[in-house]
Amino acid sequence: EAEKVRVIETTKSIGWIRPSKVFGLIHMAKTAGSEINGELASHFERVCGNKYSSFNQYRKNEQYGKHLQRLSEKLTEDKKGPGRRLEDGYFGEQHDTIGFEDCDYIAAEMHWKQWSPIAEKLGEMELHLPCREPLSHLMSQCYYMQHNAKFIRLNHSFRCDAEDLEAEVKSCLFHEDRFSRRLLYDKLISVKCFDPLPVQNYVYYMGTILQRRRMEADYISTPSYYPRDNKDSECIWTAGEDFQQKVIDILLKLDYYQFCDECRGSENDLDLSGATDTSMTALSTAKVKSQVTPAKDKPTKPIMH
Repeated sequence: EAEKVRVIETTKSIGWIRPSKVFGLIHMAKTAGSEINGELASHFERVCGNKYSSFNQYRKNEQYGKHLQRLSEKLTEDKKGPGRRLEDGYFGEQHDTIGFEDCDYIAAEMHWKQWSPIAEKLGEMELHLPCREPLSHLMSQCYYMQHNAKFIRLNHSFRCDAEDLEAEVKSCLFHEDRFSRRLLYDKLISVKCFDPLPVQNYVYYMGTILQRRRMEADYISTPSYYPRDNKDSECIWTAGEDFQQKVIDILLKLDYYQFCDECRGSENDLDLSGATDTSMTALSTAKVKSQVTPAKDKPTKPIMH
């Protein structure tokens, strides 16, 4: 029987210390999760995502940059780019094909039940849940479904005069099963919330935890749908506060919005206020600024009880 090779300690193993737990992003639909995943994979080591991962992100950015150059550095409605492949990275058709054993950060679009088996293998995990202002988040989902042939809402905008308002609201929601309050009962998992916009605040925050890459890249975003340029025409922003509150009350019946409402401002709300890094390669987050600027007459804060 071959003798086991002993790994001796050298000065090469001294320096950056891995965190005592693994971090994860619960990628809720339309919460800038792809931007977060892409930025982190471009700047830090051992980021494992179903959209972007550290091990091949530098090359993917290079390849997509060349693609944009061939399109005269702009996308058109007919040429939106190569798209994002779910089989890239660590998931392979939504299944774990590489393993998470060497990951410090896992970003995943998956059913909430899939987190516990990962924690059983890796140990303690801290999951981060992005919480957008609820009305803006709802309208973003409506717009996405309105322009995506996979959904029955294709070409149908949100109707404020719908007879069944609750049904109208819920017809805009998708992938709500990525979070459940039952995750809070897993002893190996803690869940924190944060405001995902602007993206760079969270990226800087994780930069105090994750190890920087040897070669960093400027993340080049791959668009997932046509830009939402009709915000001012969305009826919800002129429907009045009473109507907006009715919509929020419907959303608060769901685990995700209910947890976000409870978590924001609590001890489990990540403090991103001091997260800055002037030395980091400039992050390409200008593309999400349009999501940060409130539409006219839109409340700057969610209306809560």
